Amino acid sequence: MTAPTITGLTTAATSTPLLIEPWRTTQEAQTIVHDVQGAASPWVTLEAARTREGTLSALYGTEAAAEAGRALLTTPQLFEITYTDRPTLEQTFAVVGPVEVELRRDRKYWTVRWQYREVTA
Repeated sequence: MTAPTITGLTTAATSTPLLIEPWRTTQEAQTIVHDVQGAASPWVTLEAARTREGTLSALYGTEAAAEAGRALLTTPQLFEITYTDRPTLEQTFAVVGPVEVELRRDRKYWTVRWQYREVTA
């Protein structure tokens, strides 16, 4: 199993968590439905879906590695995830909410969690 890598696109700094889990994403359709008075069927305007957004969690084996991951993710820049074992996770993204650090119940691993929005060229 290959570990994922998170890279800051401005600084080129990297973080290599043990894995990304869980992965939660949504992709909102932007279809607009216009109800027309007296018409049985609405008019529909089709638009491209928004890019993916959601929450990512990275698992780290040490407190120092988790803190370095938190510090990287709070730097104002875009990021890229490369993860050969999970190619659907690979993306360029912006952090759009709080970055959380948590010591897991087993007290062996640390989780860094953040909200993201995918960015495409």
